[in-house]
Amino acid sequence: MDNFRLDPRTKLIIFFIMGAAIFSYMPTFIVGIYGFIAFLLLLLSKKYKYVAVYIILYFIIRVTIYFIYNYDFLFLNSFKGIVNIFSMYFLFLVYGRYFILTTSISEFSLALEKIRIPLGIQIILLVMIRYFPTIRVEFKSIFNAMRLRGVSFNPLGFIRYPVKTIEYLYVPLVYSLIKTGDELTVAALTRGLGLYMSRTYLTEIGFTFRDLIFIFVSFGLILLGILIKGGVI
Repeated sequence: MDNFRLDPRTKLIIFFIMGAAIFSYMPTFIVGIYGFIAFLLLLLSKKYKYVAVYIILYFIIRVTIYFIYNYDFLFLNSFKGIVNIFSMYFLFLVYGRYFILTTSISEFSLALEKIRIPLGIQIILLVMIRYFPTIRVEFKSIFNAMRLRGVSFNPLGFIRYPVKTIEYLYVPLVYSLIKTGDELTVAALTRGLGLYMSRTYLTEIGFTFRDLIFIFVSFGLILLGILIKGGVI
């Protein structure tokens, strides 16, 4: 267990506040502070590898944006829209990784029950949060199996052998996606998530002082952004 833990409800509150700040086009420094919070949470949770990877990825994004807007390269201009969208939602990628790495299924399920989320939505969210890590394992297994057969997957290989890549990688992956979704849904229902009654949990969650600090800072930042956009400050 990590020493630094936040209540799953706190994580959800921060997530929705961050989303509101990004989609309402808050001042850049406000969004930047939310980004700092996302990296800080990963750092406090001792996920140093992911902090390093996302810092490098962010640096690459900023360098790409600089060249796109300061130099007239045709091959870069075609990626302008993609880069802008990815840079806008990069914060969700960082915070989503933190959420998945530090939130167990039982904690998330208990949090959803405490905030009175309808049962059907609970099942969808629980299957979804378990879905992506499972797909990553499946993809790695397919990749290793194909490598043992002498088939290497890389961008150059996809350009040279598009049919073979689709046949050996994407067809098994799509089949695995469908199969995994069904299996996770059945597993959730088998554990009693489809029963309309109160469930017991071994996991305990609760708000602490650090939860209140992060909630207060998150609300304070978006309030500051609203005041700045409204011309009050």
